[in-house]
Amino acid sequence: MGDSTASAGPPGRLLGLAVVVLTACSGTIDLSGQELDRLDGGGEPGVRGEAGAELPADAGGGVVADGAAGDEADSGPGHDAGIPLHDDAGPPPGDDASPPAGDDAGSPAGDDGPPPPPDSGAASSVIDNQYLGYPTWCRVTVHTHPAKTSGSTIANAYHELGYDLVFFTDHDYDTQTAPVSFPDMVVAPGEEVSTADGHSCALGITSFVQPDMSRQETIDVVAAQGGVLQVNHPSRTGVTSAELDGLTGLWGIEIKNEPQNAPSDVELWDSQISQRKRVWGTFSDDAHDTSDVGRGWLWVNTPTDCSTAAVLAGMKSGRFYDSEGPQLTIAVDGNTISVTSDTATKLEWFREDLTLIKTTDAASDSLTVSGSEVFVRIVATDAGGRVAFSMPLFITG
Repeated sequence: MGDSTASAGPPGRLLGLAVVVLTACSGTIDLSGQELDRLDGGGEPGVRGEAGAELPADAGGGVVADGAAGDEADSGPGHDAGIPLHDDAGPPPGDDASPPAGDDAGSPAGDDGPPPPPDSGAASSVIDNQYLGYPTWCRVTVHTHPAKTSGSTIANAYHELGYDLVFFTDHDYDTQTAPVSFPDMVVAPGEEVSTADGHSCALGITSFVQPDMSRQETIDVVAAQGGVLQVNHPSRTGVTSAELDGLTGLWGIEIKNEPQNAPSDVELWDSQISQRKRVWGTFSDDAHDTSDVGRGWLWVNTPTDCSTAAVLAGMKSGRFYDSEGPQLTIAVDGNTISVTSDTATKLEWFREDLTLIKTTDAASDSLTVSGSEVFVRIVATDAGGRVAFSMPLFITG
């Protein structure tokens, strides 16, 4: 990545589209007409950044690319942060600084010149930075139950909070059609599938997923439709790391099922990412009533808009962070990761096996990796105890 810099995060209050996923137990919700066109990418999803309500101050998301022009440029959904400076090409600085022994470049015959500087180790580390500084941030919920409130009621509650995309995920319920649509919020199809191994949210599916299959069979069926599967509230059903170790293609684990937060769910997630598995962690409302709405969400970074296709692509790549309120700006420059939050009073830096690297009682800090880490992730906490979790930035030493 050399001296390139890429950053991601909300600089302040943002305007954006909302994404909502609904899970249903029985019946059918109608997603017809214009809304289906939007889900399929045909037609333009609403652009809250151009016309629509502003997000609450504690709910923004955004991207900042250090040195990019146009930090506050107008955008479609979300915040336009200019051109990202992420660059994966070329070796880190210093790797090719000295010619090999015997090279004639600039040296007298028989004199190879001074020896190259010793390799520090850190200079050869590569941070796999998925936060590419794309211009659009989308506020998304991945677990909600519209059938409990007739669909439109709970969708309206998300819309009023400025969400960009909502997955409808009722239990074993076909949400391919829904009775609601919005010009500036996408209602996307999903399902909370009762697998033989416990509840899982299927997101971005194109047809009903049958219950009672194994979790692995369900992963495969959902992937064939272009969607992703997350394990829901694993501590409630006794999901173990050994069970997840045997799965391939799992996209995510619900690490905060608001407000029933179990530390063991974060421990389970860590057991997977410590093996370098790209299994992402999510916050969700698991909303069964409008009073449940807005407790935990994803901020997903996309290069275009908050359509289902763009949001799913960002989710699959881990280009998001979870939040209960704090906003994050994450930047990578060479072997140094920097983070800034709008409201955090404490930043914690973790590596694999839940190992705490350091804690800072401030809203911003940086860390230069040693190259021995499997990954680094950041937890930001505000004065009210609300947190934001980055996804792991994996490291190759």
